[in-house]
Amino acid sequence: MTVETEAPVRTVLPRIVAMLSKIDRLRLPPRSRRDVESILARQVTKEIDRALPWQAGH
Repeated sequence: MTVETEAPVRTVLPRIVAMLSKIDRLRLPPRSRRDVESILARQVTKEIDRALPWQAGH
């Protein structure tokens, strides 16, 4: 990873960790948890694409 890609990734990672922490605090039934995790996966993809636009879609 080059210096120019590290800065955007460092700004995205805390947001992802915060989202994961919120999910862990919820006491959801398994099906609801899967739905939330699916939404989170899409959101993480959007955040990464926003932080690293030249990598979008990979």
